[in-house]
Amino acid sequence: MMCETRRWSEGMKRLTQMLALMAIVALSAPVAVQARTMSSAGSFMARIYLEQEQGGHGLHLYATLHPAQRRLIPMALWLACNPESPPSPGSSYIAPESLGELSHRNVSRIVPGTHLRVTAVEVRYRDTAFTGADLGIMTLHAVRVGGGWRWMLSASHIRWYKKGECP
Repeated sequence: MMCETRRWSEGMKRLTQMLALMAIVALSAPVAVQARTMSSAGSFMARIYLEQEQGGHGLHLYATLHPAQRRLIPMALWLACNPESPPSPGSSYIAPESLGELSHRNVSRIVPGTHLRVTAVEVRYRDTAFTGADLGIMTLHAVRVGGGWRWMLSASHIRWYKKGECP
């Protein structure tokens, strides 16, 4: 009888340990998924940032630029400054997993180079080099236009393009 009680007690102990482990895994899984999941605006801006850093995506970047800024920059100038040639292998120091979205919020912004006020989504990221080095925190803005996301150039970039020069 003592052996059966001991086995039952050991079995219950193992069962309790397994249930505790399963509870820890179940509670931590949503946090892990949330940490890797970006908002819609965050995902869009991460792709734009990566395309800018890697080069070779001039047409797509121009097409997704806010339309009010596209009207300020002739496509020929844009493509001269942002050629379609593919980047050389290994030339990029970043990878898609290098950006971690920290936060996002709605903000009111003037589209640089215009007088147009828009509601934008301000997205903050932590940028990490493929070596693991922390490159800091950056803030980017996405704007909903016609059911899709658009991005905006900075005021300093707009000034360069208005002069007919590449930033």
